[in-house]
Amino acid sequence: MCPPMPPIEESVRQLTEGIRQVVTEAVASKKLVPGEYTAFRWNLRDFKYGDLGVEQPAADGEDIRVKDWHKAWDVLEPEVKALEIFKRVFSALQEAYPSLPVNEWLDSLMKELIWGMLLEDSSEQGSPEEIRARFFDDLQGGPVRHTAQIFLVGVALRSDAIEVGTGVRIRKPRKEEFERPQLPYLVGHFPRFPSAIVEIETTGPRDRPPQQLQIDVHRCIALFRLFRVGSVKYWHYDMRTSSVVTRWPRGRAGSGDETPALETYVIAPEDEPLLQRFWQTVTPKLPTDIYHFRGRASHTTLAYDRYSDGVLQNGIIERRIANAIMGLEALFLREKDELSYRLGLRVGKLISIVCNYNPLEVAESLKDAYEIRSAFAHGDQLSKRTGKKIERKYSSTKKLLLTVLDYLRVALVATVMSGVNKVDLISLIDNALLDPRENDRLRSDMSGAIQVFSYPEITFGYPEEWRALVERHPEFLPRFPNIAKAIDVAFKRTFHATGLLDHEVYFLGRLVAEEYMEILLLCANGYGIGAQKLLRGMYERAVTACYLRAHPEEVENYLSFHKVAAHKFLKAVEASMGNEVFSPEQATKIEEEFNEVKGRFLVTDCKVCNTTRLNHTWSSRDLVSMARTSDDLWRLLIPAYYKPTREAHSTMGAIFSRLDPEAASRGEGFVFDGSAQHAPADEALMVAHHILLIVLGLQKEHFRLEALEPMLQSCFEDFLVVWKN
Repeated sequence: MCPPMPPIEESVRQLTEGIRQVVTEAVASKKLVPGEYTAFRWNLRDFKYGDLGVEQPAADGEDIRVKDWHKAWDVLEPEVKALEIFKRVFSALQEAYPSLPVNEWLDSLMKELIWGMLLEDSSEQGSPEEIRARFFDDLQGGPVRHTAQIFLVGVALRSDAIEVGTGVRIRKPRKEEFERPQLPYLVGHFPRFPSAIVEIETTGPRDRPPQQLQIDVHRCIALFRLFRVGSVKYWHYDMRTSSVVTRWPRGRAGSGDETPALETYVIAPEDEPLLQRFWQTVTPKLPTDIYHFRGRASHTTLAYDRYSDGVLQNGIIERRIANAIMGLEALFLREKDELSYRLGLRVGKLISIVCNYNPLEVAESLKDAYEIRSAFAHGDQLSKRTGKKIERKYSSTKKLLLTVLDYLRVALVATVMSGVNKVDLISLIDNALLDPRENDRLRSDMSGAIQVFSYPEITFGYPEEWRALVERHPEFLPRFPNIAKAIDVAFKRTFHATGLLDHEVYFLGRLVAEEYMEILLLCANGYGIGAQKLLRGMYERAVTACYLRAHPEEVENYLSFHKVAAHKFLKAVEASMGNEVFSPEQATKIEEEFNEVKGRFLVTDCKVCNTTRLNHTWSSRDLVSMARTSDDLWRLLIPAYYKPTREAHSTMGAIFSRLDPEAASRGEGFVFDGSAQHAPADEALMVAHHILLIVLGLQKEHFRLEALEPMLQSCFEDFLVVWKN
């Protein structure tokens, strides 16, 4: 079919302007008067989102009056169709598209345009230009876009949104979505929130069944339900189509079940690559019968239905466990099998290959779950003895339930990904228990499932440098747990401060311990110069902590100088970024706090002129003078302060330290040395180790941590052994 000619497009644009004029005049003359209806609107406060979804915020609501324009078309149709431009457009479209129901389609276009002009929020309709563009897509028979918003429970996420796959996005709900007016009969006593919203967008041929979007929605729900153990279900979903002339798929489909999820799992940032790969690999393999309205029964669908019952249906735990076991039976048992024993062997074997689970633990868990299933199936109660055993082994029956549901979830996905039929898969698993070659074959058949459940191999850093550090200092790693334990004792404890000095000694020491780990990370990857740059700050904090303990009278100056630093920062921001970054109230507060304390930090600028200036630091002593007050830290002044300062600043020394001396000796001139910096790394790590021990000793003395005494003795001995060369 030929595309519409520009004159037709221009005529439709003119028709749009004609409709706008008719609408404007009808509203102004009160020929078109909106009706009104009462709606309810929530006002939400403290809207927060956590690992279980939206945390219930404080809320109140109000009845409001909303305009209703549903009679607009009846009033405006005669006037619009009396326009000359309407008649020209109608004739032109009939001539260009004789096989189409032009009268019907043109009515649809005009209704959409009128609604867009009248509604206060016309975001659903789009601008007149967008509506016209979609109308011409309809005329040309081009592809049509279907979208759905699914309101889910049972899954939450830590990122704001995740692009799961092509045309599929999951995101956190937004506060404004729940503050829109609603019909009163749809409002409960309290606002209810989905834990996530999934957005689906598909583009396809115009003649595809409109029910396909609903099938896509249910496939999406099945995939999220299988990614982790969670009671993933939809409360409702909203559908839209880009077509102006067709009304389906459009509207809201409800599940009839808006109960909360029994179990909710959270997608952490590190899980996102795994979810994306799961989506990409499992989607094309997932049997249609699992999510299609007219799906046929099979052992896979039966297992999925039992899994869904286990995660979705509330009630006694025994029933849910029985559903999980029956789901596994559907996958791995034949009619005459010895039930419990065979089930444990087969599931344990399969899951150990796919997920590297311990097969004995899997079999043991299934044996315990089967005992509960049998009792439930025969109308018996769980005995006290069995109940105590379950509590002892799993901490709760609920924990056993979630474990068995996870086995069923993994087994379902593995079965789907393998493509092996039930009988052949059971035989293969049984043979793999006895024959190594069959075990290799089973592993090969499960390669797709193994890929789905394994995290991507992503390495940050240089493993060869890790090995090089261990080879240079073979005693470092074996003795590292000692200092790690000392750090935990010193800092991972309930901290009770009795004064300002306690706060500074503790938190400065905590920063030193963290910087030691940062330096270790750089040194282990060959970045010795980078580690030395961090060493400078670590040393300054250690010196400050020791100095303040020796001179507690200066603690107040140390704290007050923060107001001077904040004032300097304010002036720097205003000079480089303008006065709009800080509010007038914030700037005024910073100025007032600065003026309160600046007198403490004025020093003589010129004795002759008797002028003063603001000191650059909080103490009358500089850092070098402070370091002199501690013999141990004074001995580290060169490797921990002067050398790192040269590397951290823009000095010629920083350049020289990165040049290749051998290239210069060969007459090749200045050549940047990009190789690993082993010698600077070793020096930085040794000095950082020494500083950390000094600070741990300070923590022990200041807070009287007697438990640290024997640990520190071991740590000092370790230091001498590790760095003996």
